[in-house]
Order: sequence, then structure tokens, then C-alpha cells
Amino acid sequence: MKKIKFIVFFLLFILIPLTAIKAVDNYFSERTNEFLEQAVTFAASDIFSMASLEVAALSSEENFLKYKYDENNNITGVYVDTIIVNKILALVSNLISDSLNNGQIEERLGLVEIPLGQLCSEALFANFGPKIKIETSPMYSYTTDLFTETSEYGINNTLFEVYLKACISIEAFIPLKSQHINLETKIYLVSEVLQGSIPIYYFSGNLKEN
Repeated sequence: MKKIKFIVFFLLFILIPLTAIKAVDNYFSERTNEFLEQAVTFAASDIFSMASLEVAALSSEENFLKYKYDENNNITGVYVDTIIVNKILALVSNLISDSLNNGQIEERLGLVEIPLGQLCSEALFANFGPKIKIETSPMYSYTTDLFTETSEYGINNTLFEVYLKACISIEAFIPLKSQHINLETKIYLVSEVLQGSIPIYYFSGNLKEN
């Protein structure tokens, strides 16, 4: 009986320190960073969704593109209406700013809960044990910019796209470490195919000049 007690005591004496060391090691590894990033992504996705809805509502009422035509009514140039785009940029910037300033990020990141099993086990006991609450203090900034892209689309056509790129940069501070997280999204304003005149050799490879 004493031998069994000694073995149990010895195993506990070895396992408890090893488990504690493993938990501390995981706390300072990518394991905690993953939980922080999930919490930040969850909070930022709501902000990006609201911005997309606002842009979609305004996009249905506005025409962002202006065209130039030649005497044959073919498109020779296309440009973006800067007045409308600046209006949307201001709208998205204000929405993100208001969402950040009203404590939406702090509310989601105030306490990050990590299961104890995540800190002590790679996979087997990852979801077991009580949840450890880690207090988080975020600092953040954001940017919004306009981008245009053109690419070939079929025969002698061009796909012209205009979109806003919104980025939220967050520095999440937890006891003894911090995590820098960048999240961004594209909010499309225009995606349009511009048709050009098809070269004669696309109609028939045997076409001869008269």
C-alpha cells in the first residue's frame, strides 16, 4: 500500500510541474495568439459587415463610373467619380471610427477565455478543464483606401473593378505579452466588363481582304 502511495505521489510530483511548465510555455507561444486573433476577427467582422451594408445601400443609388466615347460610340476611357467615392470613403471611415470609439472592440476583448486544456495539451484535452479569463487591453487604428484593378476578360474585353480596402490594426495587450493583429476587407463598389471592338481575325481565320 505504501508503495502504491509512493508511486502516486512520485507521479504527481513529476506531472504537476511538467504540466505547469507546459501551460506557461503555451501561454507565451502561438496558442494564446490564436485565441486573441479569433476574438479580434469576430469583433472586426461585425464592423466590416456594417460598412459593407452601408456601401451597398449607397451603391444602388449612385453611378461611380464615367465614360468617354469616340465618334463610333466606342468606349475610349473610363474614370471614377471622385465626389461620390470620397463621400463613401468618409462614410466608411466614420462608421469604423464610431464602432471603435463606442467600445465595441473592448467589449469583445475585455476578457478572453481560454480552456485550461488548451494550455496543457496539444489536442487530446484541448477543450477540457475550466476556462481561464485573461484581461485584454486593446489599442487600435484603421485606414480606408480606394483601389482600382483591370484585367483581361474574354476576347478583347476588360474587367474593371473599383473597391475600398478597409484595414483595422489592433495591438492586444495581455499580462506579460502583446499581439499585433491586422485585419482587412475589400468592399466592392463596381465590377463591370467593358466591351471593346473584336479584331477581325476572331470572326474567321480564313477571312480575306477585298
